[in-house]
Formats: sequence, structure tokens, C-alpha cells
Amino acid sequence: MRGRDGVEAEARAVLKKDLENALVKANGNNLMLIAHSMGSIIGYDVLRDLDRKPRKSEEEIEFILHDFITIGSPLGVGLVKNNVRGERSYSKPSLRTPTVVKRRWANYADRKDPVAFDSHLRDDCGANSSVVRVEDDLVTNDYTAQDDRNPHKSYGYLRTPEISMHIQQFIEAGDSNS
Repeated sequence: MRGRDGVEAEARAVLKKDLENALVKANGNNLMLIAHSMGSIIGYDVLRDLDRKPRKSEEEIEFILHDFITIGSPLGVGLVKNNVRGERSYSKPSLRTPTVVKRRWANYADRKDPVAFDSHLRDDCGANSSVVRVEDDLVTNDYTAQDDRNPHKSYGYLRTPEISMHIQQFIEAGDSNS
């Protein structure tokens, strides 16, 4: 896959770089990241990388993400957790909430979603230094196309009452929670 700069790279690296650039560019605003499926792994990686990224100058503001929403995430699956741990050389057996997440990490999953079959991330992820810890919420993703229910579909998740309410509250709060 070629990145925006035209250089050949692994797809994951290209996606991580694009996401990081977009997030850093928007820093200073009230930010929410919604990540679905494999995107939740990439989002988690990028947020953890931003944890460790040194500021270029004293004037550069600390990166802050207010809300992180994962939907249909495989982060609870043993193989995925082991890969994340292996790439990061964690000294503890559990993962943790990225430090840049300052207000809330909500993980939404449908019990029938085959990708998010281990829907409880809270028991896998510790709190960060701001005491933010993932909150698990089971939802019903009732997306159906041609009489075939797809509980993993991203826009099925986005229209659930729980996620719609989370997004609405975030928008209504605006910069008052920055």
C-alpha cells in the first residue's frame, strides 16, 4: 500500500500515520475518536504512541483526547491482547487506557458480534494516570440488510441508542469539558 506521500508501506503503518496526523492536527479541540473493529486496534496503537511522543517545544500543547469509543472491537480477544503486549513490551500482564484519554473510554459491543466476542475490555485494561478506565456497554446492533442481520456493521452500532446518546452528550458538552 502507498501512503499519502507515495511511499510503499505496510497498510497498518500507513493507517496509523494518517490517523496520528489527523489527531495531532486537531489537537486543542474537544476530540472524540470512534474506532470500529480493526480500527480500534489501530486507534489504540496510535493513542499509546501519542503517550510517548515527546513535545517538540515548551509551547507545544499536550495531546488530549476527551473520549475514545470502541465499537465491535477485538481488543479483548486473547491473540490480539498478546500481540499488543508483545509489540509494546509491557511489564504488566494487562493493557491500560492510553494516557492521552482524559475523560472517557467506552467500549460498545453486541453479544452476537463475532469480532467482539470477548466484549468485556474492563477486565483486560487498567486505568491510566487520569484514572480513566474503559467502560463496557452491551448494545443491540440490529442492522439488517436483505433480511440478514449483521451485528458487526459499524453504522448499525452508530445508530444504537447508547452510542447516539454518548455522541449527543459529547457534542452538547462542547468545549466546556476541555
